Amino acid sequence: MADKKHVIYVFGEFRLDRSERTFTANGEPIHLPAKEFDTLLYFVENAQRILPKDEMMSAIWDDTFVEEGNLAQYVSRLRKILNTNGHNYIQTLPKKGYRFDADVKTIEPSADMPPRRFVWLGVPAAVIVLLVILFVVFRNRSVLPAAKTNGPVLVALTDGKQDDGAVEWTNDNHIRFLRRVSPKRFESWIMNIDGSDQHREVSPIKDLQTGFWSPDGKKVFFMKEGDGKTTYLANADGSYETSLPLLVGNSDWAPDSSRFVYETRYEDHAEIFLYTVATKQNVDLVVKDGFYTQAQVGP
Repeated sequence: MADKKHVIYVFGEFRLDRSERTFTANGEPIHLPAKEFDTLLYFVENAQRILPKDEMMSAIWDDTFVEEGNLAQYVSRLRKILNTNGHNYIQTLPKKGYRFDADVKTIEPSADMPPRRFVWLGVPAAVIVLLVILFVVFRNRSVLPAAKTNGPVLVALTDGKQDDGAVEWTNDNHIRFLRRVSPKRFESWIMNIDGSDQHREVSPIKDLQTGFWSPDGKKVFFMKEGDGKTTYLANADGSYETSLPLLVGNSDWAPDSSRFVYETRYEDHAEIFLYTVATKQNVDLVVKDGFYTQAQVGP
């Protein structure tokens, strides 16, 4: 996305700095991955205008081909961040796209604001050595300082160089997530809860590329290497593999792991289905005309 002059956008309790690529709520920093930040920026700079999904995908991803589900995932995560005070900032307009409903104000930093500099004034050699040691220890962590000296310190578990999302906490106390390793490819990755030992998911399932495990860890529906047109379901150990009747998009497992709800795409709209594992029953939950995304199973 083309850069503009240094401006700061303010709406509600939120503040977005385009040039510094920072985002805060009530002065507290919020870390957004690169494309998630770009999505919010496009919304803010086009507030109150109907934004077709094709337009947004073209603007945010330029000439890169991506599926509409990628945009829907970013929108879903942004809604969780923004909709904290009952205001529905991102509205979905059936068959039209999105609209960012906010009174956005633009602030230009003062021209006489002094540039930021780091000044060393007689720092003892021991302090310099200590700083070097701290840099080595934390060089693989992105630390976002709090706005207040007595506030929290936010530690990013991933380095922000890739698009990471669809995060879940596993039963054995790890964090599983999807990593976008190329413009057209996502993979299932896993790491320790402190962000260490990040690696691609190791699974008994042959050719697994991306997977979504049930809460009890016993089932997984997944996509295979080189097969982007079929979603499969199997036990976590790879047994009883079967193909699902439709391609699974945005989805969520039921808390008891007995079923999952998912979105599937058609030519100009999406529909939501409920799949029951034991009976293999696949029910279309959306019987009326409309466009829906981000399904979630309740208790």
